[in-house]
Amino acid sequence: MRLQSRTASILFFLTLTLAAVSQASIAQEKEIVLLNEYFYPIEKSDSSDYVYKSIITQINDSSSVEYIFTRKNQLIKNVRQAYNAEGKFFEKLTETYDQHGKLTSKKTTNLDNTMYHAAYYQDEQYLGEVIYKGPEQFETRKAGTADVLMLNANEFEPTPSTDKLLWQKHLMKKLRYPPHARTNRETGTVMLAVHVNSNGIKTKITIANPASVDESLAEEALRVARSYEGRFMTAVDLDGNPIDGILLVPIRFKLS
Repeated sequence: MRLQSRTASILFFLTLTLAAVSQASIAQEKEIVLLNEYFYPIEKSDSSDYVYKSIITQINDSSSVEYIFTRKNQLIKNVRQAYNAEGKFFEKLTETYDQHGKLTSKKTTNLDNTMYHAAYYQDEQYLGEVIYKGPEQFETRKAGTADVLMLNANEFEPTPSTDKLLWQKHLMKKLRYPPHARTNRETGTVMLAVHVNSNGIKTKITIANPASVDESLAEEALRVARSYEGRFMTAVDLDGNPIDGILLVPIRFKLS
């Protein structure tokens, strides 16, 4: 009886030890991913042209930490994903830094509904904060005032824009499913990067996520975007000055 008890204790200890080793190995798993200027992974064949380097550490099955560096190993962003403190939803905590390592923003995003709360800084001075409550609903507070504004865009993250209805009509009229992609049941979302200068002129359109979409889908998205004749509005900084910007536009290809 004593031998059985001792054997059971040893087996229990070994089980705990193996579980601990397994958890430790998970915690130490790291993945290095090379990114382009839009923070999307690039093809291995293009590794010499990377702009950023991402190092992802998997803490456990539901949480991870990601650090993003420039080619000169300057930390510009860190991202932590895990369940919130109450365990009610999955959230993403993002911090960004300028070229001097100073904090420029802190954002907490609810990954279940994409709503977020973000605070912004410049030279370590608080600029303001935004609570995103849904499409074109940005509750905004700025430093130096107690006013709360409900705006249709996040002024702390200025991007160009265009008429959404006109863009949708253009897609419905011009977009075609490439025969090659249809035959091979290729699907996915092509993310277009539309560069617009401070004069509102479209200077370049490219694919932000080429490594994750079929080439024929990407080519069709580019063809349609380049034929779009709608006007683009410039991005505007906090002082109201027009600036160069990039508008990321998703085009989804789906087969029934």
